[in-house]
Amino acid sequence: MPLAPHQAARIRTLLDGGWADQACSDEQPEYWITFDRLLAQIESPEELHAFADQWNWDRGTQPMRRVLDHSLCDRGTALMIYWRIDPVFFLNPKHDTRKKVEAVLWPDAIIHWDILRHIERRLAANDFRSARIPFDPTNDHGRDRTKQRFRKKPPVPLFKVVNGQPVQVGVNHLPEDPEFDAHASLPPIVFQPVIDDSP
Repeated sequence: MPLAPHQAARIRTLLDGGWADQACSDEQPEYWITFDRLLAQIESPEELHAFADQWNWDRGTQPMRRVLDHSLCDRGTALMIYWRIDPVFFLNPKHDTRKKVEAVLWPDAIIHWDILRHIERRLAANDFRSARIPFDPTNDHGRDRTKQRFRKKPPVPLFKVVNGQPVQVGVNHLPEDPEFDAHASLPPIVFQPVIDDSP
């Protein structure tokens, strides 16, 4: 269902309203008054999904936490948020528990971890008012989010100083990340797509 012009305008305001400056923090609750007022005006699960679909995660997690708490949050929107956080990343044994995430990763990583667990619990409890917005984690705008993204690590050159000049004496090949089987490690419910069953 296409959005009305006023809905599209509201989404543009939510996307461009400067929320990124405080997107990871609740330290200034007054900052969120305008954001929350606009979010409360959202009229349909489709409009809420359109906002979440366009959100740039580099700008923070706070708006997506608010989307998940919105009464119109659809199961498909929650599933999209779940997979966009990249749960496969958290299967790495270096950071596969909350304690390890808190100890070794960036500050927002613990928020991502908590959001993943929150969504898993809500999906398992069937705690979304609707499930009408299609989302398939194996085809999110053409990308299979259930597959691990490997980044081949380039060799690191090794240098030695000879006569005051750096001279390359070899390369150090970094170990590749281990492979993870997402289907064996994540709850089965997160792989179940929300299908558009409208006629």
